[in-house]
Amino acid sequence: MKSMALLLILVWHCGVLKAPDLGARCCEIFFVSSGFLEAYRHGFSWEFTLEECFLSVRKKLRVIYPMYLASLLSAVALSFLTGKITLELRFVGTMLPYLLLMQSWFPKIALLPEYNGASWFLSALLLCYAATPFVAYVVKRVMGATALGSKVLKMSLLMATIFLVRTVAELLAVTFPDIYSYSVHSNPLVRLLEFSLAYCVGIVFTDFLSTRGISPWKKATLELSIVAVYVTAVWYGNALLPRSAFVFLACPLVVVFARGEGPISRFLSLAPLQSFYAIEMSFYLFHQTACRIAAIDVFKTLYSGIRGGRIIHVTIALALALLFVMAWRLLSTAFNSRFHRLNVG
Repeated sequence: MKSMALLLILVWHCGVLKAPDLGARCCEIFFVSSGFLEAYRHGFSWEFTLEECFLSVRKKLRVIYPMYLASLLSAVALSFLTGKITLELRFVGTMLPYLLLMQSWFPKIALLPEYNGASWFLSALLLCYAATPFVAYVVKRVMGATALGSKVLKMSLLMATIFLVRTVAELLAVTFPDIYSYSVHSNPLVRLLEFSLAYCVGIVFTDFLSTRGISPWKKATLELSIVAVYVTAVWYGNALLPRSAFVFLACPLVVVFARGEGPISRFLSLAPLQSFYAIEMSFYLFHQTACRIAAIDVFKTLYSGIRGGRIIHVTIALALALLFVMAWRLLSTAFNSRFHRLNVG
C-alpha cells in the first residue's frame, strides 16, 4: 500500500494530475501506516521514559539522516543551478530548520521545493517516533481504567476523542487562519494525532480482531467494500469532507491490507511492489528533486505536446528517482565499507 502511495505521490508532484488531492491522501496513508506499524511491532513493550524516547529517535536518525542530508543537498544544488535560490542571509536562515529537521514547525518554509519540500514528512514523523512511548502509555492507562467498561469500549472512546480533537484542530485552522496559523498538512502536532489514532487501531488489530470462522469470500467482500468506500470518498468527497474524514477512512483500509486476505492485498503483495520496501524512504526523499529535473526544458522537449506525454513525463521522473536511489545506495555502501575498514585497522 505504501508502495502505491509512493508512486501516486510522484505522479502528483509531476503535476500531471490536479484532482483529486492525491498528495494529501498519500501523506495521510503514510502517517496512518506508520502509527499502525509501530503498534503492530512494539505494542506495550515500551518502558515509557524520556530516555527511551531519545534513544528511539536517535536509532532512526542514524539510519535516515545521512540520506536525508544527501537529498536536501541535491535539492539545494539544483536550486542554485536553476537560479531558484541565491547565497544570501535568507538562504542561511531557511536552511537552518531544514538541517535540524525542524521545518515542519514553520508553515512558511515547510513545503519549499527549493529545499526539498517532501522532507517535511520526516520532520513531522520524528515527533511521532519520539512520542510513541507516551502514546503507548496513554493507551495502556486507558485500557487499564476500570470505570470505562470493556476494552473495546475504552479503545472506542479513546479513538473517538483523538478523532474529535483532530477534526477540531482542522476546523479552527480553516475557519480562523489569522489566529490558528498552523498548517493542517505539515504541522507535527496535527500529524501526531493521526499517528496516535492509527496506533490505537494497531492495538485493536493485534488484541481484539479475529477472522477465524469467516469464509474467504466474505473476507474478500469486506476488503473490496472498504477499498471501494475509500476510493469513492477520495474521488468525489475532496471538496465536501474534512481531511480528518480521510484519515478516519484510511484506518480500516490499513487493517484489511494488514490481513492480506483479499484480492487487492494479494496484488499489493506482488514482488515488484514489495521491492519498494527496501527503498521507500530514499525514494520518497529524492522523488521531488527528480520531478523538478524532469520538468526542465531539456526533458520537456521529450513529452510536451505529444500524445502520451504525461506517461512519458512520469516515466522520466520515475527513472530519475530510481537513479538517485541507486546512487545513494552505492555511495552509502562504499562509505560504510570504507568506515568499517578504518575501524578494523
